[in-house]
Amino acid sequence: MRSANLLNDFAFKYVFGKDCKEANDALKSLLTVFLERKVHHVVVKIKKWIS
Repeated sequence: MRSANLLNDFAFKYVFGKDCKEANDALKSLLTVFLERKVHHVVVKIKKWIS
């Protein structure tokens, strides 16, 4: 089975790439789970992600 590359996934970019509080909160929550430590601030630096 092939694993998905999240950096190339349209749905990932659509949900987490928006420049709004809800998208930032969702991305912080996802990163908190994966990193097992609290994430307080995220910045999306790839402008083509932001819709």
